[in-house]
Amino acid sequence: MKPSVRIRAIALTVAMLPSVAHAQDYITIIRTAIVNGRSISDGAWKAGIEIRPEDYIQWIAAVRTTTGDTIDAASYLTELSRGDVTQQRLQTTPTIEYKGLPKGDYTLRIQAQLAPGNSAAPVLLRFRVGRTLALGDEQSPPPSAPDTTASTEAPAFPIRLWIAVALASSIIGLILATLLLQHRRRYKSNLRKSSCDVDLPHVVTPKVTSILALVCLILTR
Repeated sequence: MKPSVRIRAIALTVAMLPSVAHAQDYITIIRTAIVNGRSISDGAWKAGIEIRPEDYIQWIAAVRTTTGDTIDAASYLTELSRGDVTQQRLQTTPTIEYKGLPKGDYTLRIQAQLAPGNSAAPVLLRFRVGRTLALGDEQSPPPSAPDTTASTEAPAFPIRLWIAVALASSIIGLILATLLLQHRRRYKSNLRKSSCDVDLPHVVTPKVTSILALVCLILTR
């Protein structure tokens, strides 16, 4: 290699050193973790949390310098791994959200990019998707199967009650109808007897009297 070419290569390497060192001063951090709209403490998500497939989880990322300043990055490169499957995506918003994940153990790698070729140190997160919602000290038991005992046995009493009421009403109605019929028969019988017992005028002939007696006899049968 010629001396001039070697000098240029050394100068280029020296010029790149400040940018490389500058990139190492930035660290990708997590401002907060949110599960189903609720913020989770740093100690909880750092220790590892467990969610269910129907839950949604959000990670809000940022960049922190060695001086302690927190800034936003131009973009964020995420890698979500479960076993041998890895999903990678690049986004400009600091909120990384997932929902409807299959059950399993996950590793999430987030790396903030300040500019092309200038990336901060990544942050690595681990969580699990299972049957329960465990967010640190708080745990939510898995949803239990609905109790169908009450729904199948409860209607039995009202049905029996309605049947008893219907039978009682029918019996009472039959008794009332029988009493009413007997009362009407007695009333008609008394009316017919009273009509036949009326004294006939002397002007009525014996023949008419016989006919009236026959009619009364037929009515009173």
